[in-house]
Amino acid sequence: MTRSSGIAAPEALGCDLAAVFPAMVGTRLWAAIQDAVVMGVSSLLTHSLNPSMFPLRYRDGRELLHSVSVRSLPGKGDGGALCLIQVNDVTANVQ
Repeated sequence: MTRSSGIAAPEALGCDLAAVFPAMVGTRLWAAIQDAVVMGVSSLLTHSLNPSMFPLRYRDGRELLHSVSVRSLPGKGDGGALCLIQVNDVTANVQ
């Protein structure tokens, strides 16, 4: 993610996802994350229906087309639910 997003790990570690990717707030991805945390609902967001979830690029500058899986995970202690976000590169499949 560091290489594809252009965001250095120290800038993102410990930060809320909305602080790292503010443009995602209010999107379908944001709603899927909220559903996972609050209700435990998993989601698969495909590139064909949601073409720009994260601003990711290859080293050569080409857009990295991706689908995203969002799953709820049990939290530790009083931390509440957690959310696992898996990004899958689908560039070759789409092209």
